[in-house]
Amino acid sequence: MVTVYPDVYKQGSSLGQLEEELQDRGWDKVYWPALLGILEEPAGSAQLLPTELAVHLNGSRLEIAAVEAGGHSYMPIEAPPLPARAAEGVRRYNGEKSIFFAPLPPPIWNSRA
Repeated sequence: MVTVYPDVYKQGSSLGQLEEELQDRGWDKVYWPALLGILEEPAGSAQLLPTELAVHLNGSRLEIAAVEAGGHSYMPIEAPPLPARAAEGVRRYNGEKSIFFAPLPPPIWNSRA
């Protein structure tokens, strides 16, 4: 979980500083598109911070990454808002563009990134 507060004092921080802080805490597998979305809309409340997972198909690692958040695995997809029935279990992060995470069953995962 991560809590991001609005920068009311306008002190600012760089992404380099953030990356260094995350690495110091052992959070080196952060899924950056989701984190950047959280940073763009700081809520001041705890939010799940997705971690990146490697995706393999027939023994070969794919260039895409999946994510794990809250003990569940998801595949990031760029999509318009889905009808309620199709959106069940889908998580959304906002940023420059919306990122939707479609839930996937655990047997799909071969190994972590």
